[in-house]
Amino acid sequence: MDRKGFIGGSDMYALEHGKWFDLWQIKTGRKEPDDLSHMFNVNLGIETELFNMRWFEIQTDIMVEQTQLVVEKNWSGIPCRGTLDGICSNGNIIEAKHTSSFTSMSDILDRYMGQVQFYMWLSDRPAAHLSVIFGNKWETATVSRNAALMDQYLEMMHSFWDYVRADSVPPTNDMPKTDWSQVEIDGLKVRNANNDNHFVSLAHDYVSTLFSHKQHESIKKELRSMIRDDEREVTSDLVSIKRSKNGSCRIIIHTEEVSDD
Repeated sequence: MDRKGFIGGSDMYALEHGKWFDLWQIKTGRKEPDDLSHMFNVNLGIETELFNMRWFEIQTDIMVEQTQLVVEKNWSGIPCRGTLDGICSNGNIIEAKHTSSFTSMSDILDRYMGQVQFYMWLSDRPAAHLSVIFGNKWETATVSRNAALMDQYLEMMHSFWDYVRADSVPPTNDMPKTDWSQVEIDGLKVRNANNDNHFVSLAHDYVSTLFSHKQHESIKKELRSMIRDDEREVTSDLVSIKRSKNGSCRIIIHTEEVSDD
């Protein structure tokens, strides 16, 4: 596929991670996209895609009704195009990924957040299911469409395409950054608790009493109770609380993780 004439889902990672120059070279015809046809991991992902989506159907009872759907839109004079892995019976899109067992779902979300937000915007869908094979294990996450984050991507797209239109070299430093922490994942969100005095006080007590076991356990229990039912994470400058898929929580001190066990 000739990628020069439009912005596609696979371009979003380059846009949000500051790789504008390489992308600009491709869009202006100065460079050919990398040939991935002989890469084992790429071909493995392609060959396992249908199995991946079938496994998603078995595990979730959500059917994949359309596959390889091409969606196009012209936004502010910028041609946009995406090939969706599938559309599900619940109206959401699905993206099937294959990666190594050393990769986490957080890594996948960081790698593909721009792509799935772009696809949801392009197809006007409310959410995206990421169906991921990690080596020989499988996991899924549902990413909600986030208008504020997409606005950041649209601003990047507009700025980048101006360089393509003008045939002018884009900057290579001081690139815009995106923050997807407020995107709901599996219906849960992140809350910044730096302005919650009670949370901050407990966080300081938790850290300062780390080696005073009895008091520490009491504070840990109260601190864990601060995460609400609709939240996957509560974060502050000192500590964060993260909820796993099985409902258990762990408290993370900056640079040091403390298990919830």
